[in-house]
Amino acid sequence: MGLADGGRDHPEQMIALCPNCYRVKTYGRTRHELITLLTRTVKERHDQWLTGSDDG
Repeated sequence: MGLADGGRDHPEQMIALCPNCYRVKTYGRTRHELITLLTRTVKERHDQWLTGSDDG
């Protein structure tokens, strides 16, 4: 859940975006697909960080 929608401000839910990607995520026609991809990516990266794995 996004911060604007009441989500937590926690590293588990964060990903850095350039200004262009942020605009697409926020306003773009494909924002729903991008949000799904970003959510999956954040979870995978967070899990990798927790386990110390650098695979993927």
